[in-house]
Amino acid sequence: MSLGKTYYRYVQRSTCGVVASPGVNVLYDNTGTLALTGALEQSLAWNIRTGERIHMCRPTSTSTRGHAIPGTQVTVQALSPSPTQSNRLAVGYEDGGVRIYELQSQGISAVSGECRQVAHFPGHRAAVQSLAYDKAGALLASGGSDCDIVVWDLTAETGLFRLRGHRDAITQLRFIGGGGLVGGAVGGSGDEELKLLSGSKDTLLKVWDLEQQRCIETVVGHRAEVWGFAVTPDETRVVTISSAADLKVWALNVKGRGSGMEVDDADEEEGSGSGGNSAPTQGHLALMGPIRRVGMERGVAVQFSRNGMFMGCHGTGKVLEIYKRRSHEEVLKKIKRRLKRLREKKRKKSTVVRIVRDTKIALDIKKLYDFKCQICGTALKTKSGYYAEGAHIKPLGKPHNGDDSLSNILCLCPNHHVMLDKGSLSINDNFDLIGHVSGKLTVDPNHKLNKQNLFYHRKLHDY
Repeated sequence: MSLGKTYYRYVQRSTCGVVASPGVNVLYDNTGTLALTGALEQSLAWNIRTGERIHMCRPTSTSTRGHAIPGTQVTVQALSPSPTQSNRLAVGYEDGGVRIYELQSQGISAVSGECRQVAHFPGHRAAVQSLAYDKAGALLASGGSDCDIVVWDLTAETGLFRLRGHRDAITQLRFIGGGGLVGGAVGGSGDEELKLLSGSKDTLLKVWDLEQQRCIETVVGHRAEVWGFAVTPDETRVVTISSAADLKVWALNVKGRGSGMEVDDADEEEGSGSGGNSAPTQGHLALMGPIRRVGMERGVAVQFSRNGMFMGCHGTGKVLEIYKRRSHEEVLKKIKRRLKRLREKKRKKSTVVRIVRDTKIALDIKKLYDFKCQICGTALKTKSGYYAEGAHIKPLGKPHNGDDSLSNILCLCPNHHVMLDKGSLSINDNFDLIGHVSGKLTVDPNHKLNKQNLFYHRKLHDY
């Protein structure tokens, strides 16, 4: 009888050298001195100036004897905007749970440096992909790979409701409008009721009415997964980033009155809403136009600076693109400069050198022949009188350098003028016509022609 082999059970005790896991967003605290990163199952706070790790947050339980819970790697982080609870960090995990930690000295163990876990919300069946606080820091919205959005009451530490409508993982969430918790319920004041904006891999943007707990507007203008969006601090613009090669800019109307409407970017450009429910100007989002990105790889994230003047975006590559948001005066100045360039492009500067002809000499020749053609004898009669043209035998200007004189000018009708210039006919020294016209040139005794000019014309046109 042989005895079975005995194996020791090894449990991971710690992980060394991991600063940040790929795919987890990096945050800065309100003071700008700490950088918060997700490192496997831990959330770490680093001093930016010294590079020292200050805080460490990780989920633990008594069943694992203080070690990290298996399958609980960090996926997303969010820092509370509340002035009184700015040290509260919300962390989403692969197991679908959301945990709230407190980053403060009294919550840190002197030995391990671990922060105190304040709350645990197990609300999703799959990994949490997005977290967002409201402006007061009293509400937290979480979106997961299970296509659900859950809104949490952080004061009561309980879930308020679940929003369903997306068909793929939630990638971005953002509270818009005023309000928060009013009388123990989600609401707002005046026309700016609290709403939630969500983006998903199903290519949709949705606006949710949190008081009615339903979707009130769906933007179907994207043709690829929406990986993220950014809202300006004044909540007037939304910029979305997707797998496409450009960003899309949307005008945001927080007071809009959507009612289950769908908005397509093609309809926005034409100025008419799709579905026949309402015009886009009555909704919350209206397409303004695209911004072509430098990088061609898939977009990952886009974010505005705190003052809304600058916007940064990056993709899966190594390029970070920074854009500046122009003021109204700068936009008008840019348009004025562009229109000026267009006008200058149409009106190109050029210099034309023209030979100024002596019209008096040509008129004298015409009067000498009573405006009759010296070849055909035709005088063209018009309403203003008879018409004929002064034709130069040896052309003026370079490279011919003919002279503008009586000895170089003939009185011809327009047809024979063109034939002379094009070489269809020429003149011998005895004034016989050669070429496509036969006969003899009529010459007045007072009209002395330069025979050198006649020879030049014949040689020019190979006669």
